[in-house]
Amino acid sequence: MRTVEAAIEIRARPEAVFDLIHDYARRLEWDPFLKEACLLEGAEAAGPGVKARCTARNGFGGLAMETIYLSFDRPVVAAVKMTKGPAVLESFAASLRQEDVGSGLTRVTYRFNFSTRPRWLRALAGPIASVLFLREVRQRLEALKSYMERRSDDLYSLPADLPAPTDDGACGHLPGLEVPPLDLPSTDGRSVRLGASPTRWSVVYAYPRTGVPTQDSPPGWDEIPGARGCTPQNCAFRDHYADLQRLGATVYGLSTQSTEYQREMAERLHLPYPILSDARLELTHALRLPTFRYGDWTLLKRLSLILEGSRIVHVIYPVFPSTADAPAVTAWLRARVG
Repeated sequence: MRTVEAAIEIRARPEAVFDLIHDYARRLEWDPFLKEACLLEGAEAAGPGVKARCTARNGFGGLAMETIYLSFDRPVVAAVKMTKGPAVLESFAASLRQEDVGSGLTRVTYRFNFSTRPRWLRALAGPIASVLFLREVRQRLEALKSYMERRSDDLYSLPADLPAPTDDGACGHLPGLEVPPLDLPSTDGRSVRLGASPTRWSVVYAYPRTGVPTQDSPPGWDEIPGARGCTPQNCAFRDHYADLQRLGATVYGLSTQSTEYQREMAERLHLPYPILSDARLELTHALRLPTFRYGDWTLLKRLSLILEGSRIVHVIYPVFPSTADAPAVTAWLRARVG
């Protein structure tokens, strides 16, 4: 049995590092070693007993390995062992540990044990595999550090001290309105006409603008009540999507950003439904949706609409925190659908 260990310090919170590492929907965003990463047997999140499969992009020839989580102690440590893997490996087990070392830094330590086969070649294959594994692990840790430090904050979480928006009554006129027959471009390449959904219910959640991992938020963005949190909001609806489908709802995101901009976000977050662009403000003006100005941008305030057919039957506004409307929409529909 051979042991390999590598460590790196990352300017991020242990919770943020831990969550990113074990979020398989985002794994390929930062891990250059893999071309596939997924949870198995219908699991929606990593945890004790959950199985996963990872397939290498290069290194060991694109070979796949299936593992099972032995421990999952957020944000300190998680450990896995191989249940199925390449013929060259007889056994493989790994742990990833996060330690807060102060000054905003987290030390990430990747440690694994393995043995090769056939046994009669172990004396030769073991040292070679150790060198290859160590090189790959160092590259992964460097990629993780680079990814997490591209922004000075965490795009995927919400700061604790954000100002809350107030209910200014700007959505009071919406319940009972019919949505106009407008065709909006979407991230899946189709034009979408709200109210023409094949399902009884449609959910449209609106947000100001999503950020990108390579850029900080615009100056003063977090000080605007209700502005921060568009990426977490999209992630929340993604995570509730299966429930909303079971309740008979079609889901759309909506912003005034361009479809091209939205498509990068939708692909990065692996959204299973389209995002609609109202860059020309046609729907915004027709329904008199609440907006605010930031520089040259006209942006939607955060809200959610529930449509029955083409009629707006429920509005959630204001939304705070930004992750609150996905569970609220789900609960509202569940109370009526059963």
